[in-house]
Amino acid sequence: DVSDMEDLRSPNSLSPATRTGAAAAAAAAATQGLNQSDCGDSLPDPVPAGAAVTAPHSILGQVFRHTGSQITSLTLDGTYVNDLTARFMSQQCPVLDHLSVVGCKGLGTDGLRALVSSGGHSGGLRSLYIGGSSSLWREREALSALTSLTELRVFRRSSVTDADLAPVLWANQQLLKLTLVGCYRVTDQLFVL
Repeated sequence: DVSDMEDLRSPNSLSPATRTGAAAAAAAAATQGLNQSDCGDSLPDPVPAGAAVTAPHSILGQVFRHTGSQITSLTLDGTYVNDLTARFMSQQCPVLDHLSVVGCKGLGTDGLRALVSSGGHSGGLRSLYIGGSSSLWREREALSALTSLTELRVFRRSSVTDADLAPVLWANQQLLKLTLVGCYRVTDQLFVL
């Protein structure tokens, strides 16, 4: 539950054309008999690394299939996204610069790793917001490939330690903004490692 936290949603960065495309994709999915209750994907959730992932049979899957290549900012705060769907999203969003998964249910280490590795037209993900006390991922493994962050916000991750974040900070020397809220096991030693 992150209801007592600041609103993390950035202004809608999608162009009017992209928003129109997303609406059209959702409408197309609806005419194919899909509805929001179809969002739970029933495909098995480990898929071999590097394997292509087909579009989930959901409105969300259809939207990403049609407009993902244009999405630069993705906010999934408080939603349910499993690792398989995250892998599909990562394949569809090659120019992703900003990702927010605060309070994202169902997302594990493999799914988060896929999303943060999804691209970015200028060398990779620049801005990442993660958090939630019940999140399933492990930061050390999920964020190990990041090297281009300029902003990192970590919220309500009481299990995160200096050892989890030190490699991320070391690999992202150009980091300009760091926010740690409710990360009780992080100490000042993180900044002298």
